Amino acid sequence: MKVFRTTLVISLLFGAFSGLLSEEKKSGGKKEWAPYTFKGTEEFHYKLSLKDSEGTREGSYIIKISPAEKDQFTLTIKGNLGENKFESTFTSDKESIYPTLMAQMMFNPAGAPLLVTLFAPWWGMYFVGKSWKVGNGWSFTDEDGKEVSFKVEDTCEYAGQKGYKTVMREDKEERFVACISPDIALPLYIRVHEEEGNLYTLELTEYKE
Repeated sequence: MKVFRTTLVISLLFGAFSGLLSEEKKSGGKKEWAPYTFKGTEEFHYKLSLKDSEGTREGSYIIKISPAEKDQFTLTIKGNLGENKFESTFTSDKESIYPTLMAQMMFNPAGAPLLVTLFAPWWGMYFVGKSWKVGNGWSFTDEDGKEVSFKVEDTCEYAGQKGYKTVMREDKEERFVACISPDIALPLYIRVHEEEGNLYTLELTEYKE
């Protein structure tokens, strides 16, 4: 699927989509998920496993959000992937958080896996506006003529937070699994299997508000 092969390019094109996610919506009594709409007091801890041509590498990330002046947030992100480490702190208004996050991760070896997981463009493209209920699903045919389908298959729980397990399939082959809580600004769990064979697994291990 081209979305997975051209993540960086599409991320730039959709970098402004977070400006549309200014608040949580409700539809038919069910909350919709709006990624990156932070409350301003959260702390996320994740563990990562990446399997690619170089073998298996482990990593971890901590993302802390705190209120700043007016309608701004200060985000601190630090993490590692194998021997590569990084740490970044920046302050941004709510509408600019997503493109700023992308810029921070773009050319950072330890942060690059987040471009395919937490900060990937398909959250806004495929998940915004959907009603989270087990059994719900949606599908389309992509530009390559492949059938892409999403289905909320079950409930799930990570780090004490409950969510909904959603599976994306491409021509019936599983490509993507996520655990989403409509009340939390980032996914609880992500597994991405790229066409090239790379496998990313990101799991929330601790969450604070």
